[in-house]
Amino acid sequence: ENPLIENPLIENPLIENPLIENPLIENPLIENYGFENPLIENPLIENPLIENPLIENPLIENPLIENPLIENTALEAGITYTDKTGVIRNDGNVTTAYNVDATVSGFDFTSEGAYAQLILWKQYVYGTSRNCAYVPEARNQVVATINEPDSALSVASIDEPFLGEGSIILAPGEQGFITYRLFGKPTELENAVINGFTASSQAANCKENPDNDDEPGPPSPGAVDFYTCEQQIATGRERILLDIDTTAPTFDNVTTDPILEPADEANLPGGACYTNPVVQLGIEATDESGSDVAISCFNADPSTDQVCADANLLGVSVPVSNLSSGLVTTPMDCVATDEAGNSASATFDVQVFDNLPPEFDSPPSPVSVDAGALTGTVEFALENGLVATDEFGVDPDPVIECTSDTGLVSNNGLPVVVPAGEHIVTCRAIDASGNFSETSYTLVVNDVTAPIIELAGDDPQSVEVGDSYTELGATASDVVDGPVDVAIDASGVDTSTVGTYVVVYTAVDSAGNLATEERTVNVADTTPPELTVPSSPVFVAIQGPTGATVNLEDYVTVTDVGDPDPELICSPASGTEFPAGETNVKCYAKDASNNRSLDEFFDVVVGYIGYGIIPKRTNTKAGNSNPLTWAWRDANGQNVDTSNEDQTLTIFTCTSPDNLGNTVLFANGDPGSSGFRVKSDYEWEYNWQSDYGDGRPLDPGTYCATVTTELTKDSQFLVSPVITVR
Repeated sequence: ENPLIENPLIENPLIENPLIENPLIENPLIENYGFENPLIENPLIENPLIENPLIENPLIENPLIENPLIENTALEAGITYTDKTGVIRNDGNVTTAYNVDATVSGFDFTSEGAYAQLILWKQYVYGTSRNCAYVPEARNQVVATINEPDSALSVASIDEPFLGEGSIILAPGEQGFITYRLFGKPTELENAVINGFTASSQAANCKENPDNDDEPGPPSPGAVDFYTCEQQIATGRERILLDIDTTAPTFDNVTTDPILEPADEANLPGGACYTNPVVQLGIEATDESGSDVAISCFNADPSTDQVCADANLLGVSVPVSNLSSGLVTTPMDCVATDEAGNSASATFDVQVFDNLPPEFDSPPSPVSVDAGALTGTVEFALENGLVATDEFGVDPDPVIECTSDTGLVSNNGLPVVVPAGEHIVTCRAIDASGNFSETSYTLVVNDVTAPIIELAGDDPQSVEVGDSYTELGATASDVVDGPVDVAIDASGVDTSTVGTYVVVYTAVDSAGNLATEERTVNVADTTPPELTVPSSPVFVAIQGPTGATVNLEDYVTVTDVGDPDPELICSPASGTEFPAGETNVKCYAKDASNNRSLDEFFDVVVGYIGYGIIPKRTNTKAGNSNPLTWAWRDANGQNVDTSNEDQTLTIFTCTSPDNLGNTVLFANGDPGSSGFRVKSDYEWEYNWQSDYGDGRPLDPGTYCATVTTELTKDSQFLVSPVITVR
C-alpha cells in the first residue's frame, strides 16, 4: 500500500488500499484521462504515455481477461461462455494421476459458435508481503486443456486405467479442479448442465505390511513387507462416479391427430399465439426416475412462425387453418428434458381455426344524395365508409362487399353508378376464413331534375287573325323516367283578335319535378280589307241648287277579318258636298294593322229623283196620241222646277224596262219645243203620237221610253213601263 497514492480512479482489483479515505483528493501531478482536470484545456488530448484502453489489441487472445473497455477479438459477436467447475482431493497416501471425464446436457454442440473446453487446473499458495507483513496469495495454474472433448463419459477401471478425457496428478491432500467451459449464445447456455462426471485414480491406496516372511499367520516381530496395495478401484474411494441418468423422458400424449383443444380459436392476426403452449395444448411428459421434466415447444415450420412476432409476444405461432389458404396443419416440435439433461422430442400437429366473424365498428346511417342533373344518377361507394374489425384481428383486413335489392354490386370501395330511387343496401364483412356478418342501410338517390320540354315547330308561332289555331305540339324527356306526357294549355289564344298570346306546356316526372315551357303565339292581321263599290253609278238626290252631301259609306262596303271597323278613305271624301252631276270617286280601305286594300273606282251622280215616265196608255194603237208625263224631284220628294233644262226623250224597242233595244225616236227640247211642255206642278209632258217622230206610225210591238235632263245627262234617266203598240 502506498498512502501517497490518492487518486481513487486508479483501480487495481489486486491492490486493496483501505487507507484511501478521501476520494475527493486529486493529485495534479497525475494526469487522469477519465477525470476532468481544469488545468487540461482540451479533454480530447490523449496522453501518449498512457496506453489508450479503447485501442483494439489483436494480440490479446485470452478470453479469461475481462475488461469492458478492451474488445476481445477471440470471441465472435454475440458469443459468451459459462464455466461448470468441480473439485477432487487426493485423500489417499499415494501421489497418483487421476483420469477425469465429464458430459454435458442441454447444450447443442452443433449450433453456430458452440465450442467446449475441459480445463484441469490447480491452485497454489505463495507468500508475499503487504504492509511489511507476510500475506499468502493464491495463484491458479492450468495443468491441461482439452479442446472439444467428446460427449461420451469414459470411466476408468483396473483393466483400463487411462480412460477419460484428461488426467491430473495430485499428491496426498492436494486438490484438483475440473472446469467444463462452454462457449455459445446466452440462450444456448442457460439450460446446459453437467449430467455425468468421473475421476479415477491410477493407483490404489497402499500401506506398510509388517509381515516379512510371506508366510501365513501372525507376522514376525519387527518384520516389514514394505507396501501392500489394494487390487481394485472402489467407487467412492479410488473412483468418483456420479449417478448418471441416461434415460430420456417420454411424452404421455403423443398423437397423430391434430390438437384442437383447448386453444383452437385464433387470437391474433393470422393465427394463434401460444404464450404457454405446453399448458395450453396440454402436453405432458414423465421421467422414469421421477425427476421433474422441463418441456419446451416451438413451431417446426419457420415460414409460419410469425404470429407472435407480429404481435411482439413471446410465444409459439400457429397460422389459422382456414384462413384463405384452406386447411392447414402446423407441426409443433416439443422437447422434454429431465434434470439429468436427457431429452426427448415429439411432434404434434396443431390446427387453429378462425370461427368468429368480423364485426362492423358502427352501424351505417341512411344516406340521401341528389342525382346528377345530366344523368339522373350518382356515383357512390356502396361501402359507405363502413369499417369492420375481425375478432382478435385474425384477419387484419376483412373485405366489405355490398349489394342492393335493386341489383347494385360494390366495386372494392370504388364508386358505382347508382340510379335515382330507393335502394336497400346490404353489406357483408367477410374475413379470409369466410366468416361474415351483415348490416343494411337505406340509400336514397333523389331525382331533383325536372323533365326537359322541347317545342315542336316555330316559337313564336304566327297565326292569321280569323284562322283557327293549330297546336304544333311538344315532347318531354326526363333523365330518370325517359319520355313523359306533356299537358298543353292553349285556352288563352284568341285568333279572332290580333294580339300576342302564350301557350303553356307542363310536364311532371314520377318524382314530382315540374317543368314548364311557353310558346308565344302572335295573332296577326296581314290581310287587307275587302272593299266593295257599286258596279253602276250611284244616284244621289240633289239637296240644293248646286249639289248634295254624299256619305259614301252608304254605298261602299268594307269588311276585314281582324278589324271590325276598318277605315274607308275616298276621294272626294265621304261626307263632303258633291256637285250636281256625275263625279268619279276613288276609294280604298285600311285596317288597324295598316293593311291597305286596292283602289276601287265608281261614279256618283247628284241629280233629281224622277217619279218615272207615266204613259197615258200602256196599250195603244200605232199613230194614236199617247201623252207621256214625268217629273224630277229633290231629296225631299218635292218636284223641282227644271223648265230651264232641256229634256231628252228616247223611244226604244224593249221587252222590259231593263232590256232596251233599238232607238225608234229621239226628241230633245225645252218647254217651248215641239211636243214638250211643263205643267204648273213642274211636271213635263210629251205628246207622243205612237210614231217614229216623222208621222209614220210605229210598227206593232213593245216599246219603252226614257228621259234624261240636261243636268244629269246620261248618268240619270227615267224609264217608262212597257208600252204595247198594236
